[in-house]
Amino acid sequence: MGKLESINHIPGMLLLKNGTKVIQTSGHAAKFSDGTEFNPGPEEAQLIKEFWEFLNVRRDFKQVDAPLPGLKLSTSSQYIDKDDMGRLNKFLENQPDCYILVSFMVIAALREMGIRDKYPRLIAGNATKETSRSAPADKIWDIENMAY
Repeated sequence: MGKLESINHIPGMLLLKNGTKVIQTSGHAAKFSDGTEFNPGPEEAQLIKEFWEFLNVRRDFKQVDAPLPGLKLSTSSQYIDKDDMGRLNKFLENQPDCYILVSFMVIAALREMGIRDKYPRLIAGNATKETSRSAPADKIWDIENMAY
């Protein structure tokens, strides 16, 4: 079956072959290990970008001493601001039966904020063993090993 056309008017919503609903928060194409493919056109990719724009990880940088000249190095802390978290919470309340596929940066920010376990339906993709070193467009997300 593959992609669903904007279930509940949510861009990026797709249905895996096992019946699991997943919302892709990136406008990039995605392939899943069950054969499901998500190939948004330019219009849908733009809708996804606009819809999920609020789920933006903020970063604070602190410069550190570099061991060699020529580059400046920094450490960073990641977080999602209070207003964006409020929008995310509201969205999750209204969509209780789906996973939200986010970037690893979102997962890292939630961990750093100490609230990762409050958002168990936010997941990231782990590539299959065969495609783990492939270019992003060639990766296949392993539905038997999604990242928590």
